[in-house]
Amino acid sequence: MGGIIGAQKLYTGAKLYIVTDFLNPETTGAELFLSDGTNRVDLPIEEVATHENQRIIKYSITTVIPDVTVTSQDYKIYYKLNDMLVESEFLIDILAENAPKITGINQDFYSPGDTLLVTGENLTDLIGVPNNNGSFYVFNPAGHVTTSLNSEKTEYTVLMEECCSFSHSAFFYYGGDTRDVIFIGTDQRMGEQITINVTD
Repeated sequence: MGGIIGAQKLYTGAKLYIVTDFLNPETTGAELFLSDGTNRVDLPIEEVATHENQRIIKYSITTVIPDVTVTSQDYKIYYKLNDMLVESEFLIDILAENAPKITGINQDFYSPGDTLLVTGENLTDLIGVPNNNGSFYVFNPAGHVTTSLNSEKTEYTVLMEECCSFSHSAFFYYGGDTRDVIFIGTDQRMGEQITINVTD
């Protein structure tokens, strides 16, 4: 099983991206789950993409850490099919307590100059916005962009500034009409994310 894209420190509710060769999670009877030796949690398959190169089929799997996952620093990913069991070589540290939970946003579409308001529970000071060119922008209240988190940690706002600003480049500069907004803990732990629609 290949490496994981992104951080290995996750909250419950965070997306997990798994890349593997030959191990098709959509095969009848296949199981994909996390285990730390004591706790087991099945991983829901949200999306599977395939790519073949020189007769090697690669599977890119998108899943999410279920809310029922128990906190542990020692999870591994397992793929099981009949008598075959494949275990990842890396550990995943998952935190369930005080995990960010998103309940909504204030608009259907965002343009430069709009204010993004995310509502939820246990929201964090930091958010990340990955772009399709491989960049990953991190926003925080002390940074270049006007952001704020209320004291109850239930409302996070970002002023999506006009053209040529840092904020504009992260949300609007690159191609595509959606952006993922990911909440990040102070220890760079990735949390729940929401996809927003953007337009120039």
